[in-house]
Amino acid sequence: IAGPNFSSLRDGNGVYQILINDRDYNLNNYVTVVTSIVNSDCVEPMLTGTGSNNGRLLVDIFDRSGNRRACKFHFITFEP
Repeated sequence: IAGPNFSSLRDGNGVYQILINDRDYNLNNYVTVVTSIVNSDCVEPMLTGTGSNNGRLLVDIFDRSGNRRACKFHFITFEP
C-alpha cells in the first residue's frame, strides 16, 4: 500500500505499519477510522484494531474467529 502522503508495510506478525509523511503518529493524538474491504480474500466483515509505535499507525485485522487476516482496507485519520 502506498499513497502520496503515506507508505506502509506488513510486518512479520501480520500487522500493517503505516508511516504518514511529516507526522509522528501517536494513537492518543489522532482519531483514525479503518474500514476493511469485503472481497474474494475477505468474504465477511472483519474486526479492525489500531495502535501506534515508533511514530507509525498500526492496523490489525481479524476475522470473527480471531484469525489475523491480510485484507485490503481504507483508513482516514483526523487530528482533533
